[in-house]
Amino acid sequence: GRAEQDRARAPASLESDELHGHIAELVSAVVRTHAWHVQEFRGAASGAKDEFLRRCTERAFEASARLSDEKRRSLAQQRTLLETASQQRREETSAETAAKIHAELDGHLEALKHDAEHALAGCVLDEREHVGHRIGSLSVPVARVEGLGQSGQSFQQRSQASNALSAALMSLDRALTDDLPPSSELAALKELGAADAFVQQIIERVPEETLARSSGPVLTVPQLRDRFGELAPVAAAAALSPPSEGLFGQIGAAVVGRLLASNYVLPAAEHDPGIPASSPTAAAQRNLVALSRAAAFVEQGELGNALVTLQGLTGECSRRVADWTQEARHAMLLQQAQGELGNA
Repeated sequence: GRAEQDRARAPASLESDELHGHIAELVSAVVRTHAWHVQEFRGAASGAKDEFLRRCTERAFEASARLSDEKRRSLAQQRTLLETASQQRREETSAETAAKIHAELDGHLEALKHDAEHALAGCVLDEREHVGHRIGSLSVPVARVEGLGQSGQSFQQRSQASNALSAALMSLDRALTDDLPPSSELAALKELGAADAFVQQIIERVPEETLARSSGPVLTVPQLRDRFGELAPVAAAAALSPPSEGLFGQIGAAVVGRLLASNYVLPAAEHDPGIPASSPTAAAQRNLVALSRAAAFVEQGELGNALVTLQGLTGECSRRVADWTQEARHAMLLQQAQGELGNA
């Protein structure tokens, strides 16, 4: 009987040994594959590092060449100025010198006049826009009062409608402030708009996409400011990344962009006129300047100006901020509707 039991266990033991052998082979294959992938990734990283060093060296040489050119131009300008001054000193008559001085003064006066006219025109346009906004904000409540008087509603009905509108606006403000979905509050305002033409007109100006987006929480201005602060370095890295092709090229470009962006400060200057407008460097500089201006507007809570500025972004830099611009646009439209309803 014991011999029969030993013979019965033998196949089971054999199968277990075979299973362990297969498992060992699979583990060995996985380890080899992993080692191969690690070696391949190291090779790609080494290539990206070499490419980064090469590009940095090229840019350093380009910067050195530009500096040398600027130095030569500066010396040439100084030499020209010295020669001109020497020539003026050698002039025999003071009439010619006086004529040149008068010509320069006329040029300066003309430039000052042009600047003053430009500044005055800007002030007039700003004041006209400000007055237009004030007139527009007053026209809504005035037209609302006229409409209520023409509709024949009683004082009690108007009071009830006003109370309902105030309650709905308070609920909408609370939803936007507390990061809650404002869909039910907008639905209540839309229902009030059935009996109030002005409320209906304001609600109808809100795009359907924004109304559909209100089923989820709408980001507040502080939240949008924080997200843009996190997103700006990523967008700057995209602007600074060199052109790339293929998977490893994209990985290397992303690494280079992040390295450059980590030590880069968004510029506040205008585009350098010495750089051709069609060059990649000019496109990157335009993107960085737009990001800098947009960051200043976002910090001040001016979402409208920030969105207008971000429309100038191009390429991968524009795609990096696309989601943020959608969120900011929805939030701004809802805030505008809330403000108009509050003024009504």
